[in-house]
Amino acid sequence: MAKKAAAPRLLSIEDDAAMGQFLKAVFTAQGFAMDVATDGNAGLELARRHPPDLVILDLLMPYKNGFEVLRELRATPETAAVPIIILSSNSREEDIVNALNAGAADFVVKPFRARELVARVRKVLGLPPKS
Repeated sequence: MAKKAAAPRLLSIEDDAAMGQFLKAVFTAQGFAMDVATDGNAGLELARRHPPDLVILDLLMPYKNGFEVLRELRATPETAAVPIIILSSNSREEDIVNALNAGAADFVVKPFRARELVARVRKVLGLPPKS
């Protein structure tokens, strides 16, 4: 009997605790494992200790903002190749372009549709669509 592959592990770095729990509920219902960090420092520490398969990163957070976290994740060997999707209420074109140029795989503006975010995560991870 073939061994079942481990569920892809996601990390949400999001200062809004309710949003983090919402994301965790959405993605665990879709078969993902998800860790949640409520600030940039905690997210960086968690990502370094247990590199996830993908990070969902807010931009506007205390301690370290999303751009600082993105740069540090890209500069750390253990997380340099981990795909990062920015999920932010910040919709300024300059910030979207800067995030993509800094290494983000995608940028989703809040408010967002959960099914669309799941589809984007699956696409970035190279997983087949789930109906």
